[in-house]
Amino acid sequence: KAAFARVAGVLHAEYRDKGLRAFNVDPGHIITEAQKARGSAAHLAAHFRSAPAEVPGAVIGWLASAPEADAYCGEIVRAQKVAKDLGLVPGWP
Repeated sequence: KAAFARVAGVLHAEYRDKGLRAFNVDPGHIITEAQKARGSAAHLAAHFRSAPAEVPGAVIGWLASAPEADAYCGEIVRAQKVAKDLGLVPGWP
């Protein structure tokens, strides 16, 4: 996992002049359907800053389409923070 976290930085350094945009997305704790089915979602949400899957999904969509996302090229993108800061998911948090 730790080595993979460097991939976006390396890709950005090697291929940015060819138009490649690379990001590492850290989704944070995501509430899953399995957690809901087991009844553990509320317990986990009480201990971790949790988000629905729509949050990292919205951030990935923004990264892929927004020119402003270039500021994050080669970086680790904290999906929950970016979604909150940009208001990408209406009604969340």
